[in-house]
Amino acid sequence: MSKIASKHVQSPTRDDSVLDLILSRDPDLINNVQVLHNLGNSDHNIVTCTVHHENEVLVNKRTARDYCKGDYTAISRVLSETDWNHLLSGDMESCWSGFKQLLLGLEAIFISLKRFSDNGCGCD
Repeated sequence: MSKIASKHVQSPTRDDSVLDLILSRDPDLINNVQVLHNLGNSDHNIVTCTVHHENEVLVNKRTARDYCKGDYTAISRVLSETDWNHLLSGDMESCWSGFKQLLLGLEAIFISLKRFSDNGCGCD
């Protein structure tokens, strides 16, 4: 069942008329409504209010690779020692599959997992 909207602006906002509105379904959501002077060259007045709301903080917890602390020297060493002619022989699908497996394997070995608890990357 929907509630009837509450009209919070009671004072005129343009000449003698109430043309600028603040509406809510909860009469306790809005208070301290004030109609101030007009805004610049506008013929409408500024309307301010206080909005009461609950703020739920969500912490994004996830596990991801910590690329900031990867051992790129070791990855470079393995890549330089790779027999590319052997790895990239065959059709396109087998070449892609071998290349992808190599990179994912290096990632699993040389880039550790880290648990992040914010929306940032965690890099310093």
